[in-house]
Amino acid sequence: MEALPSHRLWQKLTFDACATPEFMAALEQSGKRQVVLCGSEAHICVMQTGLGLLEAGLEVYWLSEACVSRRSAEARLARERMVQAGAVAVSADMVAYEWLQRCDDERFKQAHRDFLKGRSARPLVFD
Repeated sequence: MEALPSHRLWQKLTFDACATPEFMAALEQSGKRQVVLCGSEAHICVMQTGLGLLEAGLEVYWLSEACVSRRSAEARLARERMVQAGAVAVSADMVAYEWLQRCDDERFKQAHRDFLKGRSARPLVFD
């Protein structure tokens, strides 16, 4: 949280964070129309929040490797359901490089050093 100086926390009592009026008000105030979604119990809270965000007219990006459940099959089902509902499945690399946009500035160098370099050391895999 130290890396996100303007973060806010909400206590939610519902599975869908969109049912928390303060959360939705803050999201609306931010003017953001895109949400990168991740979290635990993908098939419950993450999915229900994602469905709520889609219903509210927002673009939802399901961060596949950061949406987990106790049973991996449930996380996969949640991802499939979210994609069918209109979310876009993305990876952390996809999000990071889209946000960074270029490789010749200090932001990229720091992000690469702190987060991306270890991921790039993996061998390329062809499906």
